[in-house]
Amino acid sequence: MTALIAAASIAVLLLSGRKRAFDSLRAASRIPPQQEYSPGPDPDTHPSFMEMGDPRADDCIVRDVSPTIEGAGWRWTHLDPTLRFYLKRTEHRVFMMDFTIVAMAFQQTGPVTLSCYINDKLLAKVNCSRPGDYHLKRPVPASWLHTGDPNYVRAVLDKVWTAPADGARLGYVLLRAGFPD
Repeated sequence: MTALIAAASIAVLLLSGRKRAFDSLRAASRIPPQQEYSPGPDPDTHPSFMEMGDPRADDCIVRDVSPTIEGAGWRWTHLDPTLRFYLKRTEHRVFMMDFTIVAMAFQQTGPVTLSCYINDKLLAKVNCSRPGDYHLKRPVPASWLHTGDPNYVRAVLDKVWTAPADGARLGYVLLRAGFPD
């Protein structure tokens, strides 16, 4: 019924000689150009490298990393921080992580050691002898990684800090981590 009414309305307009909105080239030229479809890959839904300030980082967190984005985009870790990353390739991959040992925590813990595991294999140990920023970057053997299944990264401290205000057990501040392309 609705299609019949629409067809009748168009017929009345045509018979009356009234122009429709796009009956002239001048009217049609005022239409803004349409955005063209650009072929290519869709944005990655599971990035292999993640800034902790990116809301998509929540998808990479398995456990013991704060769900709250702090400051300019960092998160506290807890006892057993674990992340997961999906990779499209395994050859020639490097794992990278930027983190900070907070001075207030360091006063209680003293020097700490961060052990980084990729799929339960020890990749590196970083001795943190002072508070401040640290950068971990190591090549990862292709045989340790998978495509299709998630790759798990655990980066744990040998000692964590207990915050006096609420008793939270905190490790380090995580800025970014993953396998950059």
